[in-house]
Amino acid sequence: VKASRIKYLVKAILCLAMLLGLGGCAGFHGAIRKTGPEYEAEIQSWQRAIEGKGGNGMWLVTRGYRGGDNLVAISTCSYFSHVGILDHDRNVVIESLWPGNVETPLGDFLRISHRV
Repeated sequence: VKASRIKYLVKAILCLAMLLGLGGCAGFHGAIRKTGPEYEAEIQSWQRAIEGKGGNGMWLVTRGYRGGDNLVAISTCSYFSHVGILDHDRNVVIESLWPGNVETPLGDFLRISHRV
């Protein structure tokens, strides 16, 4: 009985330590999608900056909202999870996703980003 209690206590302490340790993980920033007019204004400011100063081949490093983005950001405790390559002439972002390399319109790419 005593060994059983100790085993339970050790498991509980390990779970608590993991929970508290990951609570400060940067990867959790962006797990909850931003919404509202302030976020829309932020997206528009990103788009204006990219359209004004961007160039072909520039990397857009983001913290995205997709499931894979959450997995990468949380497992690496990183503020960023994804990168896309800007095709400024066609206003698209080339990115590698589960099905392969795809082109995403710049506006759509920014809407699924927590930060760029």
